[in-house]
Amino acid sequence: MQAQNLTLHNIKICNLDKITISGKLCLNDGFLGSEATGNKIDLSGYIAYPGLFNAHDHLLGTYLPRVGNGPYLCWKPWDEDLKSASIYRERNKLSINQIYMLSYYRHILSGVTSVCDHIPHIINKEQIENSFIRIVEQYCIAHEMSSYELQWGEAHELEIKKSHRLNVPFITHIEEGFDEESKRGIEILKKKNGLFHNSVLVHCISCSQSDIKAIAETKASVVWCPASNYFMFNQTADIAAMLDQGINVCLGTDSPMSGSPHILDEMKVAKKLYYQIYHEDISSKKIMEMATINPAKAFKLDKLVGSLEIGKKADILILKDKRKNPYDQLIEAQPENIEIVIREGIPLFFQERHKKLIQNQAILRKFYKKITVHNGKHQQKAYLIGDPLKLLKQIRQTVNFKKNFSFFNIS
Repeated sequence: MQAQNLTLHNIKICNLDKITISGKLCLNDGFLGSEATGNKIDLSGYIAYPGLFNAHDHLLGTYLPRVGNGPYLCWKPWDEDLKSASIYRERNKLSINQIYMLSYYRHILSGVTSVCDHIPHIINKEQIENSFIRIVEQYCIAHEMSSYELQWGEAHELEIKKSHRLNVPFITHIEEGFDEESKRGIEILKKKNGLFHNSVLVHCISCSQSDIKAIAETKASVVWCPASNYFMFNQTADIAAMLDQGINVCLGTDSPMSGSPHILDEMKVAKKLYYQIYHEDISSKKIMEMATINPAKAFKLDKLVGSLEIGKKADILILKDKRKNPYDQLIEAQPENIEIVIREGIPLFFQERHKKLIQNQAILRKFYKKITVHNGKHQQKAYLIGDPLKLLKQIRQTVNFKKNFSFFNIS
């Protein structure tokens, strides 16, 4: 489907540097432009944000319920519990394509337009090419720095050298636990020349203050997954120390089988846990940074996404304006509050009242399915790209019962 050329006017625009009370967004061939184009849509009473960026997810882990009986010493016994669970066998009845498609809808329905899928290229290469959302494409990878890690990618040294040579992110879990090997993660990474400005370090739960200093000095990025960390370990990274050191901290969900079902929940967990741990508030604006521009910087995509600026991709999340602090409003938002999600000028989801986004009725019929979104007592008519109802039917046929997902509660 081609991008829609649209002008969204009279809309409040929430960027990290400023808030425009009554602005316009000109969507031109998938980018944000300066000149009005195409169909003109009045969005008075609504507020636009950059499309959200989930900095760490395992899209193949898109399933429910959570699995685990922590706290664990490290990730390995959790992984063993997962793979021995009946819900894991149930999930594995689905095809890779079905699980990935389920994950696309999980992200769309929570306002996410970009995600880092931490998995070997051989698994997600085809998915990247056919995804409704943007999956980070250029990266080098390791599972983590331990003798019991999963074998992802080539040898650590080869992946790290390739990251240096190609100037692309090198992504790895690090210090996800409290055993001796986990606690030496940064030390091992440094010996392999893997701690540098391209490094994207996930979890960092047992990082010492010297580890944090080393991360800051090399300008590496950290991905915080507070919900998963607390579920598995009853502890999380020292985020306050990382922020004090100027580290680029991003936010990720890990997967619904250990973390939050979606990024909107993760933002709430992050804000709540920060207060619980440090007895002071972290600003909603800072949390928004962790789910927009910070991951865009970590994955070297900040010239294209992460903020609503002319020349960047038209990735937009739109909520009703409740006339309160717009940063707080984003963090407090629930999936039922989402009005429109657009990626590269293509509406992925929109409430029925916004169907004028698609002027051509033939396109509406061909590329979208009219659905009812169920959120507690609330029911909303909306349009969702693709054929989500067919996917849900296929999943239920495969597992042979009426499987429900809180992040995909549609009919």
